[in-house]
Amino acid sequence: MQHPYVEKPRKVLAEQYFAATQPPPAGVCTCTANACFQMPHAHTSATGWTALHDSDWIITNRFSSLTDAILTDAEFQEVFGPGGPP
Repeated sequence: MQHPYVEKPRKVLAEQYFAATQPPPAGVCTCTANACFQMPHAHTSATGWTALHDSDWIITNRFSSLTDAILTDAEFQEVFGPGGPP
């Protein structure tokens, strides 16, 4: 029988991507092994790879250091509130 559980607030590692930022945030890959990957992107466990656009947020798993997700700024604010360091 299933029981309901409450998810406690979680901590995530997140960094906002902007093309002009050098060096790029952790998780950004600019490999050119395949013609499809000419644009900046991130490899995620869920979707394979996702193209990055200015103001996207790169969410990193704090235990494995792997990229978990890419969120738009609007999606990030909906889930975590206003961006920026705490």
